[in-house]
Amino acid sequence: MDLVFEIGTEEIPPSYIRPALEQMKKIAASLLVETRISHGEIITLGTPRRLVLIARGLAERQSDITEKVFGPPADVAFDSTGSPTQAARGFARSQGVKVEDLRVEQKGKGSYVCVEKKIKGRATLNELADLLLKLTRAISFPKSMHWEPSGLRFARPIRWIAAVADGRKVDLKIADVKSSSYTRGHRFLGRSQVGFRSVAEYLNVLKSEFVIVDHEERKAIIRQRIDEAAKSVGGYIVDDEALLERVTFMVEYPIAVAGSFSKRFLKMPRDVIVTALREHQDFFSVHDGADNLIPHFVAVADTDTDRSGKIKGGNERVLKARLEDALFYWHQDLKDGLTTMVDRLRNVVWQEKLGSLMDKTNRLVEISAWLCDATGLSDVSRARRAALLSKADLTSNMVREKEFSGLQGTMGKEYAIALGEDREVAEAIFEHYLPRFANDMLPKTETGTLLAVADKIDTLVGYFGVGLIPSGSEDPYGLRRLATGLVRIIIDRRLSFSLDALITKASGLFGDTLEVAEADLKATVIDFVRQRFCNVLVEAGNRQDMVEAVMDAGLDVPTSTLSRLDAVKEFQTDERFSILITAFKRAYNITRGNFSSEIDPSVFETNHEQGLYEVFKSVKPRFEAHLGEGEFKQALGVLLELAEPIDRFFENVMVMVDDENLRHARLNLLANITHLFLKIANFSKLESI
Repeated sequence: MDLVFEIGTEEIPPSYIRPALEQMKKIAASLLVETRISHGEIITLGTPRRLVLIARGLAERQSDITEKVFGPPADVAFDSTGSPTQAARGFARSQGVKVEDLRVEQKGKGSYVCVEKKIKGRATLNELADLLLKLTRAISFPKSMHWEPSGLRFARPIRWIAAVADGRKVDLKIADVKSSSYTRGHRFLGRSQVGFRSVAEYLNVLKSEFVIVDHEERKAIIRQRIDEAAKSVGGYIVDDEALLERVTFMVEYPIAVAGSFSKRFLKMPRDVIVTALREHQDFFSVHDGADNLIPHFVAVADTDTDRSGKIKGGNERVLKARLEDALFYWHQDLKDGLTTMVDRLRNVVWQEKLGSLMDKTNRLVEISAWLCDATGLSDVSRARRAALLSKADLTSNMVREKEFSGLQGTMGKEYAIALGEDREVAEAIFEHYLPRFANDMLPKTETGTLLAVADKIDTLVGYFGVGLIPSGSEDPYGLRRLATGLVRIIIDRRLSFSLDALITKASGLFGDTLEVAEADLKATVIDFVRQRFCNVLVEAGNRQDMVEAVMDAGLDVPTSTLSRLDAVKEFQTDERFSILITAFKRAYNITRGNFSSEIDPSVFETNHEQGLYEVFKSVKPRFEAHLGEGEFKQALGVLLELAEPIDRFFENVMVMVDDENLRHARLNLLANITHLFLKIANFSKLESI
């Protein structure tokens, strides 16, 4: 038995459809299992006007089940002679079985009579109406509408329901709409009512009614037709998977129409033109094969043809107006200049408790200069200039317009280039927003890298400093994303600076604005960044326990943390390392809380403890010398010399003896050794090596 279930609606927003289809598939599979209906393949299909579920190979009936029903306690059901009482007879009668069919079984702490009943499955057709109603109610959307009295909420009002199984209509009612065995064709090209009795007939009849209901098929058709349209004007489509996905769910029967615009608009930056085409009109840009835009575009329309050229002409007229606006903004912004844009930042509030964008800009100038000195990267004058101009485009005519607001940073870079700024300064203006989302690119220039760090740490310190801290799943200011971006940059560029000192520098620039004590603020921000560090390193393929062990030794200088992780990873296959870690864990557990550094070797009684002490004295200065130079692999290599002596120590020496002086001497020796290890990592957190 095959099922076709179609929910017909008013046009659903494109971004809602694929997630809804994925939900439909999962929910339907779950409900079929819950309802005991075996099935074959489940697929979902969608257009702007319909969400479709197709379930193949449904069983004709639910599977049978055996149900155990418990009755009265055994001592109530049977008397002292073992004969059934009236209670037993009544229970058997109520279950439709003979008294001799009753069994006694343990339930909890008592014994009860029970009976096993075989419940035959009902016909699948009798279960589908309830199942499909539950399915429809379970689909969620970012925003839903309520349009009729039943209380159902859906992305858009439901206008028809088609439900057919095994060639027969499934009777149900959703909201104020009754089901039928009829679908509807294209809004303008197809018929308003078309019957079907099978999956194949459903798919074929929709194609004949100008509906390509399979969204993947529709996407492939669009891809082919926009490529053909671009070639017809001597070009190639600018790849844009996000736009292709969007237009796929905007049409039911796609055609591609090529249009053109004046060459004079090509004087504007590429991103302005691409944005005007993509964001405002859902048009694809066209390039010449060498990635240079040409004055043409390709639009996707929901119809069968544009013989009269009305679609092409209308699109060209609307686009011309958009591009004229953009060209005016471009020329006006160049006339105003970056200095004017920066001055306007004084009048733009960044955050009501933290001042204006000009206040933020001034802090970025100082933090960027500090980072130059701390890392040795970039040039201070270049870093200061990039920081000063970093937010300028937020007051530009172009970015202030809602249509082009997504070009912040991009326009700052373009204005800087057009107005003769240093190329790296211009790149840094764009790069300081990176990464903007998961898996986004990272800054490439030194100046852009430092400015990106400065911007992110300033925001984190500022927001945390006035109590705007993410809690639970709530993160309205995107601070988790921001901190993750900061961590990705630090790891990628192996930036060497003190996180503690950077936060001190950033918080000091806020003056008396912040409401949280510096020590508390610093601890909170570092812990927040630490969590992101762990996440990023684990996602990169590092062992969770290894990352946590290294993090436990500190995150003040992130490059040191990364180098310590590299050292631990390099030695994890060394047999001596495994012995050493086992011994460390014993020593750590015994000496936990013992911070004494005084060792009195004069009370030692065996060669094993004296020998360990001598090796420790030899290892410690060399270990600390390597540590001071940041040579963590060499430092860990020196610690390996302790493997055999400490192993022999634990085999032959009793630490917790009655003699207090001897016990303290042995504990202090082990404590000093563990303190060396803890400067690399807290190896007690390692599960195994």
